[in-house]
Amino acid sequence: MLSLFKNDLKQLKNVIVIFISCLLLNYLIGTMSFDKDIIRVMFYLTVFIFSLIMPMINLQYLFNLTKQTHFNSLPITRIQGFIVHYLSGVICLIIPAIIYCWLMKLNCLDLLILIFVYYSLVNLTAYCTTSFITNIILLLAIILIPIVLYLSLFGIFTTYIRGVVFDGLSLNIIKYLLPFIGFIIDVKNVIELKDVLVYLGYILIILFLAVCACKYRRLENNYHGFSYKFVANVIILLIIVSISWGILAIIGMNYVTAKEFIALNIIITLIVVFIIQFIRYHRVRYGLYVLQTIVISIITTCIFFSSMDYIENYIPATIKAVAINPISNNQNTKLKDQQSIDKIINIHQQLLASEDGNHEINITYYTNRTKIVRKYNVNEKVFNSVLDEIDDNLLKSWLNESYQLLKILDQNTELVVYDNNVTYLNEDIELFKSILKTKLNDFENNHTLIDQINYVPGYNNVDVIKNKTTKTFMYYSNDPIALTIKEINKIKAN
Repeated sequence: MLSLFKNDLKQLKNVIVIFISCLLLNYLIGTMSFDKDIIRVMFYLTVFIFSLIMPMINLQYLFNLTKQTHFNSLPITRIQGFIVHYLSGVICLIIPAIIYCWLMKLNCLDLLILIFVYYSLVNLTAYCTTSFITNIILLLAIILIPIVLYLSLFGIFTTYIRGVVFDGLSLNIIKYLLPFIGFIIDVKNVIELKDVLVYLGYILIILFLAVCACKYRRLENNYHGFSYKFVANVIILLIIVSISWGILAIIGMNYVTAKEFIALNIIITLIVVFIIQFIRYHRVRYGLYVLQTIVISIITTCIFFSSMDYIENYIPATIKAVAINPISNNQNTKLKDQQSIDKIINIHQQLLASEDGNHEINITYYTNRTKIVRKYNVNEKVFNSVLDEIDDNLLKSWLNESYQLLKILDQNTELVVYDNNVTYLNEDIELFKSILKTKLNDFENNHTLIDQINYVPGYNNVDVIKNKTTKTFMYYSNDPIALTIKEINKIKAN
């Protein structure tokens, strides 16, 4: 086993030499440019590209099932064979990276972990197929499965669980699901587009050299050491689950019963399993077809119903800030005092026990890393009881649109108003701001004014334009913005 390991290292020595040469060249380029960020970014890109490419370009030589070699007859187990090649590849990639990190005195622990993740991922796909094209397709599928599963599962929760709202993907979540996005963001923030094109050409040169280094490996020194069938079946199951969950989320039927949900899940899974099997085997293996459908349906149904109550009643344990308003948006006024947090938690618990209606209430919790949004449509009685809970602090969040508009009007901007399907440009920004400030003071001094706001028919909007960038603020009838527009129209009429 040790001799095989040494032999494989010898076969990859050209890759090691080219890799270290590229890193040294990168160091020289960075030194001459006097820009340390370029050194760091180029190192990231070089190592990352190598971690993805090396197993793929060796694929047809390392895992060609049609050309058995004398290594197959040697007394080593499959696991030993797997470890031999896996370790040789990792060492060939990681040792130059560690040397380079030491030379540049960079803290690249996260990078090294990322390399292990993707290099292992590419090796995994290499063990599951012997075709270069299908390997690329399988690799893309595996990379995208986490984000598809996340979006599909969240889509199901949003559709079938009351109050749950999908508020987009935060940067932290994206980095967890697709770690390589961190590289793209890093490159985008550090270097300009013209530099990116130059470095892409540099990466293509690296790829060409790597192909040359791996192309002429002697076939008789290759071996197999892993059974890929089980892993391939697991990946197929993940693909089936991600597609079936995605379809279930897209259908989007609200207020379905447990029986209806199970029936939908089984029907969709049947269709997806049939298609995947037909693509894979060019025929349907009915025993496997029924087994896969039953197993996947049971697992997905259990996941949904076991987590349904928890997600529906979920309130974060550690809350840094909260917000409450009748309009869902991304410009919340955050309340950080403990009294407001406790009050909104109490309101949330009331909403959980309420019945559906026509009045919208949005609650947002902010934690250290993310935010949790809940949206409820409640009846008038519950809505009025929530209005009674609005105090001086909660009022700033409830009338968030008005306060945000007042804040942005402090800058030199252009104001476009939409009122009763009439659009006009309000050129007197100072007058608009002065009246809006007065109306907000009225609401602060008399909280009962929020009871007079007409929330149900819908809302109009005001656009604030600066440097061709538009920000939209929504308002209801009789809220501070609407009253401001009404008074300005009255002044213009006189």
